[in-house]
Amino acid sequence: MTLSIPDYIRYRHSRMGRIDGIFVHETVQGIKYVFFYITPILPHTWRLDSILNLSIHKLDRTRQEIVGLPAVESLRLYMIDISPSNSEGLQLGNDELLYCSWNIEFF
Repeated sequence: MTLSIPDYIRYRHSRMGRIDGIFVHETVQGIKYVFFYITPILPHTWRLDSILNLSIHKLDRTRQEIVGLPAVESLRLYMIDISPSNSEGLQLGNDELLYCSWNIEFF
């Protein structure tokens, strides 16, 4: 699996967040560690979209976390940035995220 900016991931067992940066730290010559700069998704703030029956989550833009590679699960999450529902339906580009938890297969 390849991760890049702005993928969504699960980390530290149950947290979710968006990758906003990736950096490498070299402690001793030749020994490198990968870290991710993450904007977390607020826990326990989700609601359900009435049409798609998918959960809608919210980014916590007030804080960021630095997470090492061992804390990241090897499952990429499929989320779409949306704005709140209005008369025109869902729109792209806000702090709210539609989480597609369906099993996605590519043939």
